Amino acid sequence: MRTLLRYFELALLGFGLGLLSIYGFFRMHAWFFQAYDSWSFDQSTKKRTNGAYLSLPPSHSDKRPIAEEEAKVLEDSEPGEDWAPARALAHQKTLARQPRSIIGRLLIPALNMNVMVLEGTDRWTLNRAVGHIESTALPGRIGNVGISAHRDGFFRNLGRIGKGDEISIVTTDRTYTYQVESTQIVKPADIQVLAPSAQPILTLVTCYPFYYVGDAPERFIVKAQLTN
Repeated sequence: MRTLLRYFELALLGFGLGLLSIYGFFRMHAWFFQAYDSWSFDQSTKKRTNGAYLSLPPSHSDKRPIAEEEAKVLEDSEPGEDWAPARALAHQKTLARQPRSIIGRLLIPALNMNVMVLEGTDRWTLNRAVGHIESTALPGRIGNVGISAHRDGFFRNLGRIGKGDEISIVTTDRTYTYQVESTQIVKPADIQVLAPSAQPILTLVTCYPFYYVGDAPERFIVKAQLTN
């Protein structure tokens, strides 16, 4: 019996070490992409005076030229320790794929958040980054800029944001800074939060509650006003 228990203990130990090795591999993999893509994005920003820009969504009529290498630029922030395991794994699976059109970089200093914004909100895009809601305005323009992300991924800590906190969207043109005015919880059918605005505002959207098993029944909304 003792021999059997000993083998069982060793099996459990080996299983645990295997899981730790897999976790360590994914953390290192994400760290590498974060460092490389952050450097690439910074290089692209420096080139803006030479006529190279990040791509804008093709649905807009004022498309600007794009350098080939910039189509590969994307910062994949390292998954946080409080991410849901399934979300962290889904995020890792997207790293080898070509990103969609890049809008810019989302920064929320109060939450230590630094993540790229891609065009669209399909499943693959939101596993890779945060997504610009296609029917909404683009950063810096008059209107309501809508950005969405998973509650168990990049927006895991969004509930900690407070009134007065700054949110920035960095593009190759400039940095647009917003200040949080309010947060609210709404039903999924309440699409008025994304309604067009006469003023340049930003709306962040994620599911709510943040720690909920299954499909979350509500939405957490952050409203911010452009200040710079």
